[in-house]
Amino acid sequence: MWGRSKTKPAVCGWQDLLTSVQARATMMDSPIHGDSHWRGVALAGMRICDAHPQCDRRVVLAFAMLHDSQRLDDDYDPEHGARAAEEVKRSRALKRVLSFEQIKKLEAACALHEKGKTTKDPTIGACWDADMANLWRVS
Repeated sequence: MWGRSKTKPAVCGWQDLLTSVQARATMMDSPIHGDSHWRGVALAGMRICDAHPQCDRRVVLAFAMLHDSQRLDDDYDPEHGARAAEEVKRSRALKRVLSFEQIKKLEAACALHEKGKTTKDPTIGACWDADMANLWRVS
C-alpha cells in the first residue's frame, strides 16, 4: 500500500516509541541510567532472548527503553519502576508495537525491576536479568 514495504510501519512504530520515550525521559543524558544504559540493557536482553527463545523479544526491547526512563536521579529512587509502569500505561506509541498482553507484561516488568524479586515468567526474567547484567557500570 502506498508503495511502502510491509516492514516499514513496524520500523516506524519502534522509532515512534523511541522518540516518545526520549522526549518524556527524565535523565536521558545520565551516564549511569541514560541512553547508553538503555542500549546495554537492550543488547543483553537480545542475547538472553537468543539463548531462551520462549522470551518475548518485543517486550524485552521495550523494557530496555522504558524501565529507567522516569528516574528522578542516579541515586536511591525506589519508585522509579512504578513511575515507568505508569508511563507504559500512558504510552500511545506502545500500542502500535505491542499487544495488550505484551503491554501488561511490560508494565509488570517495569514496576518491579528494582525490587529484587524473582519471577517464573521467562520474559520478565529476561528483562530483569538484562538490567542486572549492566550493574557493572555502578560498581
